[in-house]
Amino acid sequence: MMFDSSFGGDMVMSNRSLEALQLHEGNINAYLEMDSINQEILKDFISYHGLGNKKINYINKNQDEISHLKSDKDTEVSLIVTYAPYDVELKKNGFETVASTKDGLAITVIDALYSCQDTYGKHKEQFKVLKEKTDMAIEVLHNDPQEFYKHVKPYLQDISYEDFEATLHDVKWINKTIPPDLKQHIQEMNFPLDGLI
Repeated sequence: MMFDSSFGGDMVMSNRSLEALQLHEGNINAYLEMDSINQEILKDFISYHGLGNKKINYINKNQDEISHLKSDKDTEVSLIVTYAPYDVELKKNGFETVASTKDGLAITVIDALYSCQDTYGKHKEQFKVLKEKTDMAIEVLHNDPQEFYKHVKPYLQDISYEDFEATLHDVKWINKTIPPDLKQHIQEMNFPLDGLI
């Protein structure tokens, strides 16, 4: 079951410019959720921008903790791997995006739900209802983002409607149709597309 493809919604932020990071000779603290896609994004960022020779301290924190970090340009050089809408608070706290899935990263990030055949077979009707409800929710998001926002607001940080609306451009919805170029890219990575509902 495919949901969306990140188009700027996953990012690396810093309290330094990309050029300053590349020239920096001391430690760089990297805040991220370890053992998640964030680790892969950071690995891609380091490779893509030639930072493999840097001393990077990996600091495992959840996104809520990360979103409250403050930029300390005097003492700490920081990298943050995050995603919308957590970046909104980080921008207010002095961090800037230095790379995202829209620009400056080679990685492709897709939100999807996969299940083994046995589990799917046992819960086929539940999966179909989940797919139906997901498609309905995304339809409401497209047709009436303000109504959608009212329902999801309790699960977001203190994100204003305007900030929420700005993040809608950070994903491409693929729940019904996968663009041919993305489909080819997924297949080239040997990622299975058989049996999508």
